[in-house]
Amino acid sequence: MDVQTGTLSLSGGGLSTGTITVASSSALDISGGAYGIDPGTSLTGSGTVIISGGDLTLNTGGGIYSPGATT
Repeated sequence: MDVQTGTLSLSGGGLSTGTITVASSSALDISGGAYGIDPGTSLTGSGTVIISGGDLTLNTGGGIYSPGATT
């Protein structure tokens, strides 16, 4: 997943693997549902991660979590 501009709002739940990049001028909004990020997944970039109405589970195990801001 590659969020370059604006806000990507996720509202249906799901599971992410691989690389998630949130660029500085953008945001990733977990707005509903239950989301999981599996081990080994990279969540990078200097953008903002917002949890406005959903649940986010970080299934740790060596993944990298380094967004610019989390609200």
